[in-house]
Amino acid sequence: MRGSGVRTRRGWTTVTRDLLRRRGFDIVRFSRMQAIRHLEIDFVLDVGANTGQFASQIRRLGYDGTIVSFEPLSNALRVISQIAARDEKWTIQPYALGDVEQHLDIHVTRNLVSSSILEQGELLSRIDPGSTPVDTERILVRRLDSVYPDLVPRGARTLLKIDTQGYERQVLLGAGEWLETIAAVHLEVSLVELYGGEFLLSEALEFLESRGFRVLTMEPSLPDPVTGQLLQVDLTLDRRS
Repeated sequence: MRGSGVRTRRGWTTVTRDLLRRRGFDIVRFSRMQAIRHLEIDFVLDVGANTGQFASQIRRLGYDGTIVSFEPLSNALRVISQIAARDEKWTIQPYALGDVEQHLDIHVTRNLVSSSILEQGELLSRIDPGSTPVDTERILVRRLDSVYPDLVPRGARTLLKIDTQGYERQVLLGAGEWLETIAAVHLEVSLVELYGGEFLLSEALEFLESRGFRVLTMEPSLPDPVTGQLLQVDLTLDRRS
């Protein structure tokens, strides 16, 4: 999900800098691609790929390393598979990632990008009618640690990108000990609950900081169009040296 964030930038800067400084670090003003170059990323795990928006963007901006995208929704999978077929360094895995290997129902939304395993709250439906669920689909969920050794070559500088509409906690837990080998994590995270039981910003920071990561970039992602309240941010965290 993306919004302009223009009306909330001053408030966002104040709140997030205060929050991070209390935790002992500050925001480095890097763009997403600057971070990828700075961290010498050569392998991207694109979790919650949808129709390939993130992967296509970093390709356009100059990233030429390997991308492995995970997308379980049949309609989105059809689109991203066609796009990735033209790129020899981009492969698709047709399943979701979580903390338990199982089959689950995912709530499919009109706009596809808001689809989630979790139940959607009233706030998101109010600010974005396109996010209203219109169907459910049975999908396969796997743990990242069960597939990581077969997908990621030893010594890779890996970015784990997660955009799973509230399911980020489960993806990270499913990485198990392999999370220690990941150079950076990029995820969309909410400041207020948009999906039932989702990972909120303060929880995400605590979880990732405890596992050796620090904030590198934080970008406003979704504001409330009526109140201007910032609802989501995009975080990039790198592993401390």
